[in-house]
Amino acid sequence: MDDLDELFNDASAGHALRERVEALRLSGCSQTVSWSRHGTIAYITPDGNRVETRHLMCDPHTGRWDISPAYSHPRITATHEGQQLVHITWNMLGAELAVIDVHGRVSIHCVVTAINDMSCVREANRDQEEDMNAIVGFGWLNLDRPYVVYKACVRQERDLYRYPAFQFKANGPFNPHAGRNAGMGITRAGVVKLWYQVEGLYKYQEVTCELEGGMSAEDVFTHASFASDVDSTIVLAAYTVSRKLRVFRIFINWNNNQQQSSQIANAATMHVRRLRVDDLAVPREVEGRDTSSARLTKLEVLPPTPGQKDGQPFAHITILATYVYLGHTNFTVVARWVLQQTSREPNPAIAAMNTSGADLSPHRSIELKRLDDFIIEKCVIEVTAMFATNFVSFICTDGTVDQRERIGFKPFPEPSPNFDELHNMGHAGFRFKAGTEIYKTIGLSPNQCAALRITSDDRVQLACFEQVRGNITDDLMLPMVAAIAQQHAFGCKNGHNNDDLLCAIQNYKSPAFNKLLLRETHRSLSFSLDFTGEQPNEKLFRNPTVQKCLSLQNILDYAGDSTKKSLPAKMAWILLLIRIASFAFGSTVNLFHKDDSEVKAEELQPLIGIAKWTTDLFAYIVDGLFELKRLVKGREKDMDFVRQKAVELNSPALFLVLASGSRVLLRYCSRGLKSLQQKIEQRLKQKNIHDGETYTTLKTILIIFENCPAKVPQFERIITDIESHVRLVYTGIKEEDRGIAERAVFVDNTIPPVFLTPVEFLFRTSLKRLWEETDLDKLHFYDLSWLGLHDDQYTIQHVKKNPIDIIRKTPIRNATGRMIRCVRCCSQIEDGDKHKAWIGNLGRMCVCGSLWMVQEVGKPKVSNEVVVPMVNVGSVGANGSTHV
Repeated sequence: MDDLDELFNDASAGHALRERVEALRLSGCSQTVSWSRHGTIAYITPDGNRVETRHLMCDPHTGRWDISPAYSHPRITATHEGQQLVHITWNMLGAELAVIDVHGRVSIHCVVTAINDMSCVREANRDQEEDMNAIVGFGWLNLDRPYVVYKACVRQERDLYRYPAFQFKANGPFNPHAGRNAGMGITRAGVVKLWYQVEGLYKYQEVTCELEGGMSAEDVFTHASFASDVDSTIVLAAYTVSRKLRVFRIFINWNNNQQQSSQIANAATMHVRRLRVDDLAVPREVEGRDTSSARLTKLEVLPPTPGQKDGQPFAHITILATYVYLGHTNFTVVARWVLQQTSREPNPAIAAMNTSGADLSPHRSIELKRLDDFIIEKCVIEVTAMFATNFVSFICTDGTVDQRERIGFKPFPEPSPNFDELHNMGHAGFRFKAGTEIYKTIGLSPNQCAALRITSDDRVQLACFEQVRGNITDDLMLPMVAAIAQQHAFGCKNGHNNDDLLCAIQNYKSPAFNKLLLRETHRSLSFSLDFTGEQPNEKLFRNPTVQKCLSLQNILDYAGDSTKKSLPAKMAWILLLIRIASFAFGSTVNLFHKDDSEVKAEELQPLIGIAKWTTDLFAYIVDGLFELKRLVKGREKDMDFVRQKAVELNSPALFLVLASGSRVLLRYCSRGLKSLQQKIEQRLKQKNIHDGETYTTLKTILIIFENCPAKVPQFERIITDIESHVRLVYTGIKEEDRGIAERAVFVDNTIPPVFLTPVEFLFRTSLKRLWEETDLDKLHFYDLSWLGLHDDQYTIQHVKKNPIDIIRKTPIRNATGRMIRCVRCCSQIEDGDKHKAWIGNLGRMCVCGSLWMVQEVGKPKVSNEVVVPMVNVGSVGANGSTHV
């Protein structure tokens, strides 16, 4: 019976594979899975009538990364009126999804506030239903913005890597309206369509032009692809039913007149010029092997890769075609053409006879040069090249990915035994292992370290990179971490979501691994934790790298909401929250600079929760410092002993006042709170408040200050004292050494010798005075459990049962029956209209920089089938648990 089941399963899988290859053969517009740079995974359902989305998410109970359940989007089905959907693809930023049906009708949908919630910005039913309008190639134009390219990281010393990088600007053409998108499609009949947005309007406009007139039946196109060239034109390759490869150059004139309004602006125009034709673009014989039966399935135009010298490209435009053969042994033939400009000098004899002064400069022409074909001994169903990288990935039906160099297309060589040079994670030993079944479609994540696989019987699976070099020794850990840090830096600099990286490395985490990864991440991003002398509105606020590094530090040690946070995680989490509090004070305290009569209750109410949280944080820090002062009494100069007691308490109090980043923001918040308290007291003394709600709001905020046992002016004095002593000891110390000391405090939670004088002054002078001024009984019994920073079970359970809006710092009522949760740190926010302004101010992201997800209360949190690879050996997590 088992043999029969296996026989029928194999037959079914083979049939599904043949159907998929046939779909790829009939049209170049047949991508059914697309993973956006924001992290949303979209795929067309097996019936072809719906689009579902998923995303990666951290489980708040375990801290493990999994794939979310499927979310349906009925609006997509409705706008396509039930027609068969054939192609989906996200734009460059990953926020807008183009959906194309079998008749070539295009709808566009946008992720607005939550990763699993989309709104339609272009309806498909405005397009005509005609077979010749079917789209055979579609893509999004580049955005006018700089990108960062990382070259291979190089071992600098035995335990350090160097991460060389350079910046470049993507090739045009660009939509001239800032922040607006443009997409292009080619129909079977050879019509080029351009969809683009204009300034002030979110809807898309459409213009068209024809590639060639008077087409015959043999000139019908089946596949098309395009890429931007260095001259801001588009190079288009199109394949016909007669097996001809035609190459065109498209010029776009946006007719952008800044003096005109968007409503009366002239429409864009396109002009097409044919470059070259290959009249028989079929696979060639490779090493005596007959490849004539293989058929075209994918056509890709790879853009010129960025180079550093004189702005010249590192590699020319390359046209890539894959031809698949299905038989007793499946294989794929890869054909390549290079489009390059050639120069021919005039004949010397003719030049000698030139007496008229005619122009005899070198003649330049475009050459379509075919390179040697090569074979991949598997069935390739997808080809993808990560933007601004030097490798191309061929995705195979067994779940593996064949990575090749961009030039020469040779497989990446195995690194030297000492890993002196690493190009990517694959070069450091990470691979997708072959699955146990056939996959008919696969989509890679932004960092190409995770994949969504759809099996032949339509099951959805998640697979992640695995380290295939065996046990993770000390010699292997550093190269592993270096490759991960470089990929993380690439994502940070170029707007990729890095949750796929966190999912891929979750089985390798340990205290040593986490510490090493944070160090190399800071090095790869050229990021320093030294904020001495910074103004809060400078690097701490404006540099997104700060938030990304803090978010990584926070989540690396996260093991679920029932497990206490480690010290490094507490440090990062508190600093992330202080940044948001600082934003709030900076935007609302200025309200009092207006005429008093203009200050309204609704403008002040958001400050109630923020003020309560910040003053209670001050109390938490003061309480932690007092407890540590008691434990180290008489040994204040013994930094190892002081550090030992702070770690035993798992209290970040001392490290928060020593680290420059947290100290700068604490000082900023204390000054903002002090100013707010003074303004409110002055306003209440005037007794001319006629609005009862405004009076109640002002009184509520004032009571917060009065009830807190840690008074704001006294706390500010502590921070100022520490600041002055740290500045003094930093005098004459190199900037690099200051950065090392700051990282030791903030990440490693050690106390470098340079901090001896500030720590001694803190315990023997500053805290002694504060001790005398504080109501110690009130501080002892003051409830700080809602902050979620203590490690006792009462605090942990209290926070789980009483969730707090992470932005407004108020209790969540769940009045709508929906939960809005961060996919990474699992924080929540209130679902309601009054929160929209706050979400907008945060760029629609969580305090940790990740995206929100909308989840119905009571719905299942994870899918019923998730494949996440495990490591070969046990690794101890930060909380002491062992992953096997």
